Amino acid sequence: MKLEPLPPIPSPPAQWWRMFRVRVLPALAFVGVLALTVRLWEMNMASPTVVGTASGPRADIISPRPGRLSELHVSLYQPVQAGQPVALVEAVDPAVLSNTVRLIRAEMNAILADMGYPTDDRLRYAQYQLDWLRERADLLSAKAQLGYAEREYERVRRLVEEGVASQDALDIALRDLEQARQLVNEKQSAVDLAAKLLEELDPHQRTPESPQVKAALAVAEERLRLAEAELQPLVLTAPIDGVVTAIAKYPGSIVATAEPIVTIASSHVDYIVGFIPQPLRVEPVEGMEVEVRSRGIHRSVGYGRVLHVGARIELFDAPLRIRGLGNAQQRGLPIIVSVPPNMKLRPGELVDLALGPTPAGAHATN
Repeated sequence: MKLEPLPPIPSPPAQWWRMFRVRVLPALAFVGVLALTVRLWEMNMASPTVVGTASGPRADIISPRPGRLSELHVSLYQPVQAGQPVALVEAVDPAVLSNTVRLIRAEMNAILADMGYPTDDRLRYAQYQLDWLRERADLLSAKAQLGYAEREYERVRRLVEEGVASQDALDIALRDLEQARQLVNEKQSAVDLAAKLLEELDPHQRTPESPQVKAALAVAEERLRLAEAELQPLVLTAPIDGVVTAIAKYPGSIVATAEPIVTIASSHVDYIVGFIPQPLRVEPVEGMEVEVRSRGIHRSVGYGRVLHVGARIELFDAPLRIRGLGNAQQRGLPIIVSVPPNMKLRPGELVDLALGPTPAGAHATN
């Protein structure tokens, strides 16, 4: 007896769904996750050639002279504008400077009251007196010789006119006369100079208008002005617009010369500093296009250019370090990159830089 084939027993939908989940769904999920991972890797995890740091203006407020910080007009992370008063520095010990001013004024009064004569000046005055008398005696002798030469010249001239003496004798007499006149002029100049020096050193002529007293008073006056200027408080102002990022001294502290008191940093980024580590994968040149990628949840991409290239390999802190260890230093070639106009960066922010040709449709900024 021949058996007829039985109709297939239909599988319930739950069985088909179970078979799909076990055999097909894992493969589809794997392929989808793999495609999504590759896409995300291409968009956000592109391997950068260089890690750069956004840099902006930064200024330290320092005092040009030592003193005591009496007032501080700013607080931490407070915005300031260029020219705004930041701190007030006074003299370390005003009493000392006040005593210095009074001492200098007393010296000026002493100069006016006691225009005395030092021992060296007395000796010099006596020596000048002796020289003046000696020069006067020599002048009298020279005048006597001049009178004799004049009379001799007149006598020889008359003899020449009478034909008794020769022309050579007249020439000799004229020569002696000129020499005597020149000697008298020289001695007269020496006597006048000695008299002038004696007048300047004469103790009876030492008045506030004399050169010695005027010079001494001028020196004392300049010392007085310097001491008075040091007594004035020094107002320190902000050189740039920015935010106070550090305060090293507080009111009442002693401030040394060129010691930072407040640090101000601008919120504007002027350029990006990057270091190409060794070995150099690319040789940077000025004008080369650079792709700039920010770091964060929403990564922005911009394009700039290399503005400057360093002249030598320098040490720099590696952007990545092992947990628990300090900053590791590497050697690299520094470059300066322009800031893309479509990117809003903060000073100190890390960015990824990729040197190479700019993609079509992108515009690099200088």
